[in-house]
Amino acid sequence: MSLASSKTHVWLAVWLGLAGCDSTAEEPKSAPATSKTPAVQQQPSAEASPSKPAEAQHDPSPAIPPPVAAKTPAAQVDASEIDSLCAAAMAFMDMQATRMGSSTKPTDEQRAAYLKRCRDKEHVFLGQVGNEKFRSIAKCITDATTLEQYGACRDLREKMTMRAEVDSELRETVPTGAGVCAVSLPKGPLGPIAPAGPEITLGSQALCLDGRALVAVVKGRIDPGAVQRHLIRVLLLQLEDRPKDKIPKQIEIHTSAGPVASARILADSSTVFSDLVDVMYTLGRAEFNDYWLGVRTAETTTFRQLSPPKFSMGGQAPIKLRVFVMEDGFRVTTGSDDSGSLRPTILAADPTLPLEDLGRWDFAALAAALSAEEKRNPGAALKLSAENRVPVATLISAIDAARGPDCTPAHKARCRFSEIVIEAGAG
Repeated sequence: MSLASSKTHVWLAVWLGLAGCDSTAEEPKSAPATSKTPAVQQQPSAEASPSKPAEAQHDPSPAIPPPVAAKTPAAQVDASEIDSLCAAAMAFMDMQATRMGSSTKPTDEQRAAYLKRCRDKEHVFLGQVGNEKFRSIAKCITDATTLEQYGACRDLREKMTMRAEVDSELRETVPTGAGVCAVSLPKGPLGPIAPAGPEITLGSQALCLDGRALVAVVKGRIDPGAVQRHLIRVLLLQLEDRPKDKIPKQIEIHTSAGPVASARILADSSTVFSDLVDVMYTLGRAEFNDYWLGVRTAETTTFRQLSPPKFSMGGQAPIKLRVFVMEDGFRVTTGSDDSGSLRPTILAADPTLPLEDLGRWDFAALAAALSAEEKRNPGAALKLSAENRVPVATLISAIDAARGPDCTPAHKARCRFSEIVIEAGAG
């Protein structure tokens, strides 16, 4: 391959990648399209990478309203507006190629192919979001003068698209009516009261936020169409719209400084661990970092405070004590155990019982094992995980066994572990 050919491929990869187009799409053989490209100010190559764009200086739509139910016909937006948007995007492709040191420009045929794909894509976007939002994005892109501003406009466009897709996918699948957000919480002893924050309920019919159903629960699992790589998209969008009640991190188990944004999770006893992980992952993406899992006592609803996985910021990390809740027992390991065994160290009390029956597990043996480990490694943090089908009720009982029978809101010093971190895939 010649040097000129190599530069052409680099340019196209950057061009198509930045535009969000499919570089494998077949290029048309029609005559080149002509479109006037807006003047764009060239930036020195020392600027920050566009993969981490700064905020656009011109953001016509900083707050994105909920998607409209009715789609606006594409014909109501003039074709010249779509062409202007695509021409501006092409100009930024040229700018990025120049920044990367490529002097090779695309052929007229390649430009025509890009413009056709861009027009088709923007027509779809217009149909999703309507005239007003489309024009706000078009103005944002055509007014931008740097790659960083262009990147911020594209991020805004991506979020609008996600909102429209989520609304379209889930509008007719979310259950309605009284009781759809009801849950039967797992039982447990008295614990602390959770601070203010959004309340997520995960019951047998729906996943709800503050009493509003967002996603259907089908056969005991969150509708798989609403989850992408552990991210519950509609929940993320709703959480991002909420103000976060950030307070100093001085609540029970937290020892590090910094703000905390709390959220309550009321999960049905039968909720499987994998669904709980998806909810916690989505909360993390929405910048919530303090999770409270609901428990039912004889008198009221109480909570167990959980922490998402953290990274050490230096210094000697505490011994990593792990409990992996399995369908046939528990596996208790320390950071020094690198055997890689997948067998339980504590066998099930009665493996013939169903998963929903707490009598299946030997919680007394787990408590004894953790008590011995805590004495050998005082101050150790506990990491807790489980197999996907393990119910939340079992997780709560494992947490209570770990903290010990004397761990109460009035006697926090008697709790065996200073912090319990929930993580996926541990063990």
